[in-house]
Amino acid sequence: MSNVYSVGNNRQLIIYAAGSNIFLRIAHFGGLERPIVLATDYNHGLNECVYNDTLYYTYISTDNSLHIKNIMESQSIYTVIGNNIPELYNPSICVCNHSLLLFYLKNNPLLKHLCLHCLSFGDIHNCTEAFPVPLPSCVTDISDYHIFKAGNTLFLYVNNRMFFIEEIGHIKEMRLVSEIKENDNNKNKLAACQAKINEQAAVINSIRLQYDELMNVASQYREEALKWRSKFM
Repeated sequence: MSNVYSVGNNRQLIIYAAGSNIFLRIAHFGGLERPIVLATDYNHGLNECVYNDTLYYTYISTDNSLHIKNIMESQSIYTVIGNNIPELYNPSICVCNHSLLLFYLKNNPLLKHLCLHCLSFGDIHNCTEAFPVPLPSCVTDISDYHIFKAGNTLFLYVNNRMFFIEEIGHIKEMRLVSEIKENDNNKNKLAACQAKINEQAAVINSIRLQYDELMNVASQYREEALKWRSKFM
């Protein structure tokens, strides 16, 4: 599978993996250039994005390490060192607030499940230090995740929950349509119950008024009876 990116001067960059190699081909008005070998240690998980008019890509290598590179340099600009036992999976690289973000899954051998990690690089040209980005607690035991981008907003779908990231370090959960409908149904049920309560309260109030009126009439009859009795006693 190959992905195509448009990067300046009417050029299209085609990046794809075949076997243990990652290739780049450049398409322009003159035709399609010969493949360029970007890496020879590819294992799985190729993912790319355009940042500052340069194509960056990430992948898991044959030594189970995770690499971030760009097409202008052969060396990794950042590496998450792997072990003999595979523990890094599904890397995803994207841009948020003019900074590069790296998402990836890492196996926790003690807890025996996958956790989602996110790193931020404020200056991609000086990637000796990465900054961990806090994520929701639900990402500590997952099997997969998906990243989508719309404009300047990133969407993270994980464990049947959707989060959006407009600013690094600030992740908010989106209410799903099903939840909104459920809340609307609950509101309708609550409104119906409240209407029933109001109706019953009106009936009770009417009965109370009738009772008070009857008691008042009975009191008047009692007073009249006492008056008549006093006249003839």
